[in-house]
Amino acid sequence: MLKPAFMTNDPESNVKTVPYTSPDGTEVGANELGETIEAARKEAYLQLAHHPGRDQDGFCHILWDTQKHILKSKYHIDWKTPAELNPGIMYD
Repeated sequence: MLKPAFMTNDPESNVKTVPYTSPDGTEVGANELGETIEAARKEAYLQLAHHPGRDQDGFCHILWDTQKHILKSKYHIDWKTPAELNPGIMYD
């Protein structure tokens, strides 16, 4: 079974890690990229701490949109939400 590149360090795996190049020209490995995405998720939760829809159905879409905006504006990462990657699945 293939694993995403950020989940494998197996040199025999046919999944290759492609480093992300940040706007300042430095390469960022998959682990650092995962940490950045997680940091943006935590920041989004903090920004939405008093949102009236928090802990309600559909809040994941608000959270993902906020996380996507943070990743784009702060890190220049064009991140796709789970809903964008899986248009046939309904999330709530």
